Amino acid sequence: GTKQLDWTVVADKLVAGLREVPAPIDLPPDRAPHLQHKQTLATGDDQLDALLGAALEVIGEHGFDGATTRRIVRAANCTEGLLFSRYKSKLELFLDATKRQHAMALSANTAFMSDIEQRYGQGIGESVSIREMQRPELAQDRALLLEQWRLSWHWPELSRTYEPQVSDALEELKLASPTGFAHDPALRHYAHAHGLGLALLPLLYPDAWKLPYAQAVIPLTAEGL
Repeated sequence: GTKQLDWTVVADKLVAGLREVPAPIDLPPDRAPHLQHKQTLATGDDQLDALLGAALEVIGEHGFDGATTRRIVRAANCTEGLLFSRYKSKLELFLDATKRQHAMALSANTAFMSDIEQRYGQGIGESVSIREMQRPELAQDRALLLEQWRLSWHWPELSRTYEPQVSDALEELKLASPTGFAHDPALRHYAHAHGLGLALLPLLYPDAWKLPYAQAVIPLTAEGL
């Protein structure tokens, strides 16, 4: 649990990284291709693709409780009979959609981050990734992410749908960076909280995507955070 973690290490790295904040840096205009268009889950079954996509879209717009099966099948242009012939419940549908979405998003985001960090360095790469995730047109995607996080606190089975994917990604990060955050449990908790904060910030400040993130991110990545 978090009570056993040494948060002093995280705090020290934050202070050291932010002690001398550099001048504002203009970020490159690179866009994240996987965030610019709605991604089809590509199961090989058009009806299933439509149903899974509609579940994520409607739940992102109305929340899990407000996303009735009638709304979902209307958006998917199918029937409730089809939905319940494939899934026992709305929750089972949402779990499957979330598992597939996380696998696809993790792969696409890792590829984008790897490419941009190779060209511009880790600090610029992470800053561009933050900017892209906070663009106004992704408001519904962030709402879905926040709803998935909220529900995972109540339904452990939701967390279990993507834990193996996250574990695999962490193992890859450990191999790629012998001293990176993937090796430190406290830093992993920090990274999780950081992601949650970045999803929430645009709700409070819609122009958050225009902030000079590189000023903070570059010193922090230089300190290995």
